[in-house]
Amino acid sequence: FPFFSGIDYSVRLTRVGSASATLSASVPPPFDITMPAQGAQFTDGNVLTVAWSPPGTGTRVTVPINITCTHTDGQTTGIPRTNGSDPDGDGRDDISVDDLLKELDHYKRTSAPVRDCEIRIEVELWQTGLVDPAFESGIIVGAQTRSLTVSYVPSR
Repeated sequence: FPFFSGIDYSVRLTRVGSASATLSASVPPPFDITMPAQGAQFTDGNVLTVAWSPPGTGTRVTVPINITCTHTDGQTTGIPRTNGSDPDGDGRDDISVDDLLKELDHYKRTSAPVRDCEIRIEVELWQTGLVDPAFESGIIVGAQTRSLTVSYVPSR
């Protein structure tokens, strides 16, 4: 759904031939990624700090990162990765560039050195809601996601 300030969204799921499903989930408040800047460049030994505001107190946070590296021979390697969360609720996650690149060895299909990488970062704040008692399991989630892309260029 598009975001409009001050508007509450309500979604009701309906089963065919039955009453409306009783479930609910609240969408976390809007937020912005404040660090790093869109398009920022990182290299070996750097720590990539992802920060957002407001921090999302009372919500769950995930910070998925997807990396696509291009090698000097033109081949590409994709590294899917979810970095983690915000257990202390401070609205930030520190990510070691070197740790991200260690995962490259598990996925690459070439021995050519890395020329550069595109790093897509998402911050997702989410809350689970009440599930319809007619179902044995499952969840309903209210979430807001923001994303940006930065790059990695080897220092060597």
